Amino acid sequence: MAGISYFTDHGDLLKKFTIDEIAKKSREEGRKEGREEGREEGREEGREEGREEAREEGREEARLEFARKLLARNTPVADVAELTGLEQAAIENIA
Repeated sequence: MAGISYFTDHGDLLKKFTIDEIAKKSREEGRKEGREEGREEGREEGREEGREEAREEGREEARLEFARKLLARNTPVADVAELTGLEQAAIENIA
């Protein structure tokens, strides 16, 4: 099978590769690059999911803190539920 020769800057023959060897190497490099891209995409998606979870936890904690303050002012549980969007059972548990 025909091959391609690679030479150094000084004209010395490094190696003669067949087309099949070059194609195989190209596929291997492509798979490696694809895996790395996939890993990076997965990392970024994981970071974004983590940020979103943290934001949601922060919002929930803010609603609970607001409910505590309302309850400290003797606001009726039904009103606290309406103002915070929390379930009455959850509000009764923090009281």
